[in-house]
Formats: sequence, C-alpha cells, structure tokens
Amino acid sequence: MPRSPPGSDDPSAQYLAALSRARTTYGVRTQTFPIDLSKPGLPEQVRTSVGDFDLVLLGGQFVDARFVREIARHPHTRFVVMDPDPEDEPASLYSAVSRLPNATDVFFVEGPGAYLAGYLSALMAKRRVSRKRPVVVSVIAGNRQVNSNQVAGFVLGATAAVPGATVLEDYSHDFAHPAVCAAIANRQIDHGSTAVFADAGACSVGALTTAGVRGVWGVGADEDMSYLGPQILVSTVKRLNRAVDYAIRSYLGGTLPQGHLDIGIEREAVGIVGINPVVPASIRAKLVGVRQQRMKRWTSFATPVR
Repeated sequence: MPRSPPGSDDPSAQYLAALSRARTTYGVRTQTFPIDLSKPGLPEQVRTSVGDFDLVLLGGQFVDARFVREIARHPHTRFVVMDPDPEDEPASLYSAVSRLPNATDVFFVEGPGAYLAGYLSALMAKRRVSRKRPVVVSVIAGNRQVNSNQVAGFVLGATAAVPGATVLEDYSHDFAHPAVCAAIANRQIDHGSTAVFADAGACSVGALTTAGVRGVWGVGADEDMSYLGPQILVSTVKRLNRAVDYAIRSYLGGTLPQGHLDIGIEREAVGIVGINPVVPASIRAKLVGVRQQRMKRWTSFATPVR
C-alpha cells in the first residue's frame, strides 16, 4: 500500500477500510505493507512475506513493473491489481498481469457515472440559457486514451438529456498543475460552456475553481468535490472499497477470474455523489429514471457475476 495523506477520498484509506470490513464480514486475516516507490526494489519484508498469503491486493495506481516479477515468483498466491494505469511505461505491468495464471487486473468502467453527470449537466445548463441560445457544456480530460470511457459517457449523457446540445472537449495532457486546466476552462466558458466536467487529477481543481469565478457549474471526478464551493453541480466517484470487497468475496467463493475484470455501476463501484441541493426534484427524478432504464445496458459492458 502506498504512503499518502489520510482522507475519505485517499486510495489508501479506502483500501484499509475495505480490509477492515473484510476481517469482520468474512473472518479473514489481513496485513498491509506500505511501500515507498521512490526507492529502488521492494522492501525485504514484502519479498519474503508476500508468498505466504493466499490473496494479495495491489493498489494499481502505485504499482510498477517490479511487481510483475514478484507475481511470477509466487504461482500459488492469487494477486489482484486494482485500477492499474494503462499509460504506465514500460507497459509490462498492464499487459503481463493479464497473462499470468495467478493474477487479475481490475478496471473501473467509469462511463456510466460520467453519463449521469453529463445528463444532469445538460439539464441544468438548459435552465441557465434562454430558448434562443444553444446548450453548451464541456469536458476537460487529462489524456484521450486514459479518459476515453469517461469522456464518451459524459458526451452521451449530455446529448441524451438535451438533443442538439454541444459538448466541447479538451485535453490537458497534465494531471498535476491547476493552472493548465484553469486556462482550458476559461476558453471553454468563453465559447459558451455553462457546465465544465474536469477529469484530470489535481489539474482539475483549476478548472473547477475557475467555474466558480466565472459563474458556471463545475463537475468533479473521482471524488466528492463539493468542498470547492457551491458551483459544484455533482461529482463522479470510483469506489475502490467496493472493488476490494468484490475481489475478496469472489476469491473466497472460487469465482475470481484470471486475467481482466471490469467492475462498474452494476456493483456500485462507480456512480455520482454530492448532487447540488439546488437541483429540483423533477430533474433528480429524471436522473433516477435514466439510471434504472440504462442499467441493463451498462451491466452488459462488465464482467458478469459467475
């Protein structure tokens, strides 16, 4: 597990909370290993102990290629890599894990959560413009490949809610510097956007703050961003704790597949939170309805429960 600041949206905190629940729910024994990836190699405790466990969960965003060798060294231990980064270089972790018979990589299908955010954004944007003006919303993503599912979901949701709505797309190619996303958000707002969905890591804060300054809606990603101010309309979330619970439960039940596993809205692993209190009941009802209507279609994109 990586060392990082505590907090409800901190990945480490979500993993630890899920493991704590697993001890109570399933009666399993757990142990966590903090790893400093800035140092070469792996701690000796990890190298000597990891093979003693039946199941090892790895936080994918913090795992690099050195773990592939450890997985291969312990064929009788099951490994699950949670939410790996498909842009990791070299790509050995991303590709090799799915080929190892004792490993599973778990990916979050985030499109459905983004669809709901886009649907809500377009409906609320429509309320802010006159009938003669077009509805324009926008998305800022960090990378076209990494964020393709989220961008597609947001666009589809917005245009389903308001046919003919315009969705502006831009890519920051930056996940760390808020000023980069702030500049993009300003350009999008200048072109008429009244709701900005920012999905570019820490860079997103710049766009969401700019939305507040410019008087338009901001839509957060991966955690509840409502603390940034009343301009936050809604946020998409990725619930790592749900994925951890599913992996443990599936392993114990003998249904954990080898290779690639998608997890999404059908298991409450993705969704939306923090809907702004000004959203009227009628629009909330539409949001619930579209979620129910599309659930079967969304589930078909995820690995079914065996």
